[in-house]
Amino acid sequence: MNGSYNTDLSIEEKCEQLRKVVSTNMKNKRQELNFTQEELAERVEMSVEAIGKLETGRQWFSVESLVRVCFALKTTPCQLFLDREHDYLIPAAEVLG
Repeated sequence: MNGSYNTDLSIEEKCEQLRKVVSTNMKNKRQELNFTQEELAERVEMSVEAIGKLETGRQWFSVESLVRVCFALKTTPCQLFLDREHDYLIPAAEVLG
């Protein structure tokens, strides 16, 4: 991985960056599989509203919902945490302080 992660950010900024990366990756993966939000919601037993909030970063995952979403999207949590724009995997330790 060639990118860098700005460690000078506040915890709030780090969390916002993480939400943005994960929500974008989730939406892109869903669209890559040609799933609608409704189809994904049904597969993961969540509401369409919850899927929309996850994809916009307005809601965060429980561990169970993260696993369900990854399973339905045929991906891994690591792939959702990968900042493709900067070719960087956001380390949870840095986000959590």
